[in-house]
Amino acid sequence: MVVIARNRFVFSRLEQHLKEIDTPYTLRKGERSDEPTSLFGRVLDYSLRIKLNPRDWVDGKKLCSLLQIASPKTWDGTLYLREWSESVAKSSLPFASVQGELIRQITELDEESPNIRKFVRSLDNQLTGLSEANIDEDQRLELERSISELREFQAAWTGFKQKGLGNSLRAFRNASALGQLTKAAPTSGLTLATVHTMKGLEKDIVFLIGMCEGVFPDYRANTRKEVDEERNTAFVAVTRARRWLYLTYPQQRMMPWGSTKFQQRSRFLDEIDS
Repeated sequence: MVVIARNRFVFSRLEQHLKEIDTPYTLRKGERSDEPTSLFGRVLDYSLRIKLNPRDWVDGKKLCSLLQIASPKTWDGTLYLREWSESVAKSSLPFASVQGELIRQITELDEESPNIRKFVRSLDNQLTGLSEANIDEDQRLELERSISELREFQAAWTGFKQKGLGNSLRAFRNASALGQLTKAAPTSGLTLATVHTMKGLEKDIVFLIGMCEGVFPDYRANTRKEVDEERNTAFVAVTRARRWLYLTYPQQRMMPWGSTKFQQRSRFLDEIDS
């Protein structure tokens, strides 16, 4: 038996419940599944890399592309982050003011002994405050993902400190790159898996959870080609079952900022019915 979902975020409430009832489980994720997917999460990741190595032109150009700004002609060790934070805050990027504040605060982090708790609390409050703004559904889903990935960053830092791997940002980045922050998976218990880790595998009983709009298909699938790719991924998921397949979706979900949001069942369920 296996429980499958489109991405790792769908499992959060299930994982919480399994811990409460002391049931062991294994979460199988793809090699790239721990990488941030929201714009906020990616800006956080690349900005930290550039702070630690201002000569890193490879990641620097990736960050410039994300921020939709011109890349410097030379990467001579100058830290451009503060300059970028000011231009980003005035840009048309999603949640531009918070993106700019994120970069600014990263420039001010003490590399040897950063106050990550204060850093996360400040940005979490700003992101949560955006939930009251007049934003569309895709922006709300992007906001949810941004908050989740910020909290994942804090959890990773907490694990780093608890393992006694160091105190500095550089030691944290090194530990992350070496996979030292990844929790050892138990060898028994319920298997939770993202769709992409189940390619080529089958189980007698499959639960495919989180089948609602914005999750499966993903909210970022805006073109016909992207929706078709999501549909192919859904096909992979439903064909993992040898005997029994259970398809579920939540009627409502609790958002990171505390409000309840009603859900719309995935269009793929209607396509299966037809």
